[in-house]
Amino acid sequence: MRLFLILVAATVVVCGQRPVIHGVVNAASYATGGPSGKAVAGGSIVSVFGRNLSTVTQSASAFPLPTTLGGTSVTVNGIAAPIFYVSPGQLNIQLRSGTLMVVTTSAGSSDPVPLDLWEGFGIFTLDASGCGRGAVFNVASDGSVSLNSPSNSASPGDFITVYGTGLVGFFNAPPDGSPAPPDPPSLAMSWGLYYGAFDLAPSFPSTPLRAGVSWAGRAPGFVGLDQVNVRIPDTVREGCAVPLMIGATHAGRSQPIPISIRKEGGACIDPPTAGYGLITWERTVASGTEPGRITEAFTAAFASSPGKQPPPPMEFEGVGRSRVIEDFGPSCPLPGYTNLDASSVTIEGPGLSPVEAAAELVEGQRVYRAVLPDGTIRPGSFSVTASGGDVGSFQSSLRIGAGINITSSFPPGTVVRLPATGGPRGLTANWTGGDPDTWVTLKVVSHQGVSDIYSFIQARASSGTATIATAGLPPGRGEIILEVTPDPAQIPALSAPGLALGGQHLWKYTYRFGGLTLQ
Repeated sequence: MRLFLILVAATVVVCGQRPVIHGVVNAASYATGGPSGKAVAGGSIVSVFGRNLSTVTQSASAFPLPTTLGGTSVTVNGIAAPIFYVSPGQLNIQLRSGTLMVVTTSAGSSDPVPLDLWEGFGIFTLDASGCGRGAVFNVASDGSVSLNSPSNSASPGDFITVYGTGLVGFFNAPPDGSPAPPDPPSLAMSWGLYYGAFDLAPSFPSTPLRAGVSWAGRAPGFVGLDQVNVRIPDTVREGCAVPLMIGATHAGRSQPIPISIRKEGGACIDPPTAGYGLITWERTVASGTEPGRITEAFTAAFASSPGKQPPPPMEFEGVGRSRVIEDFGPSCPLPGYTNLDASSVTIEGPGLSPVEAAAELVEGQRVYRAVLPDGTIRPGSFSVTASGGDVGSFQSSLRIGAGINITSSFPPGTVVRLPATGGPRGLTANWTGGDPDTWVTLKVVSHQGVSDIYSFIQARASSGTATIATAGLPPGRGEIILEVTPDPAQIPALSAPGLALGGQHLWKYTYRFGGLTLQ
């Protein structure tokens, strides 16, 4: 009897523990994002993970969604949030806008957890894992829909419907916890910025093919569920696992999910798999950044995927242009996309005795890396030798050129004036040294949340100067970057068994000046 009473008392203590929140993530991709790396979208469906979040497992059964379910409630800035599902370790809710979340049960309330709200789309997956085949439907010309699958491909030029969560800002938005109306629908205000990114060439995801979006908004009849209708580009490659991402400029991209594409539909067929290698030696001198230091590194990767194509040849661009460096969201493995094994990779050069580069997994893919002592990367001849695995044995050599000495000063706290605020029309950087035929690329970067917008201009190292226009850059945290690279005609080609597309053997000097402000 005494033992029984002790066990009962222990059970009461366990059941009576206060809730503890471990994390809040997008319910479709299980990802966070935004400037803080921990952001979720207001109005979206999120999963709350933790301990003692509920004493029961229960799902909501009617609309509008309840704000208390199984004795559990969730507040954001003191306002109750609609709840889909509760269990001791996970809650699914529609997130209200706010900065502090608290979970309350009969045992008490959790400590407040700070929230960072940011637009970031996640695609729901069929197995609810956050990766793999997505909730993607083919839309026929007669309006009928069917699940996209390896046996039921979409055809280039057709439309698909993608379901996820994370859009923000709606016309005719329904009240929290209530389903979206069918007519008029809840259209996302930023729908014109959305796109589908399909893999073509040369690689995924660095060079996506963008697709037009015809509609984006809340899925009629559902709470917090978003629907995006995308037209598949006519020029997209066919295959069984063509990567698809959904996103918006300056917001987080979804995870990549595979879809099947074949002209005229039907069962998908993968194109032949091809491999491409990229070997890089890079010396980086950083100031005003965290950390601010000199780093030198060797990296080698041998990517392989169906229908892969080599990158287009680099050309000397000269004039300044603007581009966006975009965050491609969380990583998911994709069937057929892999980095090949080269077994052991050994490097050597002037003052560098033979060193074996370590094989590391970066986002699940094999990359060979070596961190080198300061002063290793300098003018001279360097070589790489691989013993051979999936990639056959090879040896590649290159001659690294000289870096430059930057004579312009960009200390932390420098303010780069934009033309819109009465500043100068451009920014000038001066340097000495460098090989005459190498390139110097000058970039002015404006950090905008999960995206970077930058302008760049290229000049020969022999010119000793470059001036870049800053018009069109948005204000924000800034950075100035100078990159020294060889003339494309002098980049050694990489040849090895198993690399049908060959590859490149590159070197680069990078000079980064952070801690700046664009205004």
